Amino acid sequence: MKLLKTFWVVCVIFFSTTAFSYQLAAMSLEKMSAGAGEIFYGVVTKVETSPNFVYKNSIPYIQVTFDIKETLKGTSSKQKVIKIAGIKNSKGEVVPLAGNPTHYVGQELVSFYTKPHPSSGFSSPIGFQGLFGIKTTSTGHASVFNLVLKDAYLHNLQNPNVISYMQSSAMDRSQISDGIISYKDLKHIVGLSQ
Repeated sequence: MKLLKTFWVVCVIFFSTTAFSYQLAAMSLEKMSAGAGEIFYGVVTKVETSPNFVYKNSIPYIQVTFDIKETLKGTSSKQKVIKIAGIKNSKGEVVPLAGNPTHYVGQELVSFYTKPHPSSGFSSPIGFQGLFGIKTTSTGHASVFNLVLKDAYLHNLQNPNVISYMQSSAMDRSQISDGIISYKDLKHIVGLSQ
């Protein structure tokens, strides 16, 4: 009995310290670009859950529909439907699994999604970091900001062409310290990273 109690104490200490010490490593924009199956600029038009949205009778999911403004990588289409793995909360509502985003209708994003899983069709933002909000400037130009990383996605760059572009006068550097870059610059860096 004493051995069993010791085992449980060790398990609790191990799992509690492991759970709290985990930290998501920041991905650079070029790594997100290279690893994403699809990259697109779109607006969320539908967020759906249903008792019928269940994979293998055990994993509920959320279906998110985007109207696509521009495809930067992947199959070009006017709409994309993304399936995000979920879990039922205490109220019985299906919510995204930890690390996955909560989308809402009208949300305007540049999204870097993984390729859908071959059997489940589930997808998620690359590294759980591949979502960029859109900010329209007073001059009408679109700027983007990462919803998770602030400016960390602009660090640890490896591609000489990306580094050269980032240091050139062609890049708008006015808000880069806040992690905001123009949509035009993001598109250019994505192109250089593939």
